[in-house]
Amino acid sequence: VCFQVLTGDNVDPVFATRALELLEFSVLSLGAKFASFLPDFVPKVFAVFSALDAAEAFDGYMLHHLSVLRVFFACLHGNASHTLQFLNDRAFTSVFYKLWRKHSDDFQSVYGCKLQVLAALAVIARSD
Repeated sequence: VCFQVLTGDNVDPVFATRALELLEFSVLSLGAKFASFLPDFVPKVFAVFSALDAAEAFDGYMLHHLSVLRVFFACLHGNASHTLQFLNDRAFTSVFYKLWRKHSDDFQSVYGCKLQVLAALAVIARSD
C-alpha cells in the first residue's frame, strides 16, 4: 500500500511522508525478521527516491529528503552489508553520504539522532 501511495501519478507530499514513515517503522519493528525482504525492498525505496527526486518533489517542507534517508537508515540497521552493496551497485553511495551529511543537523529529535547512530554503528560493525 505504501509503495502505491509513493508511485502514483500525483504523489501527495503529506501522504508520501506518512507512507515513508510507515515503511521506516515496519523495517525497524520487524528487525532481523525483515532481513530476508531487504533484497526486494531496498530497490523499491531507491526507485521511489529516484522518481521523487526527478520530479523535484522534495521541497524541504511538505516532503523532505529526511523521510527517505530515515528509510535507508532503517535498512542499514537491518542489513548494512546488503544496503551498502545495493547503493554501491547503483553508484549512489557518495550521493547518499552527501545527503546524510547535508541533512544531519535537520534531525532535531532524539529519535532522529538515535536512528543516525544506529545506522552509523551498523555500517561500522558490518561483517564484510
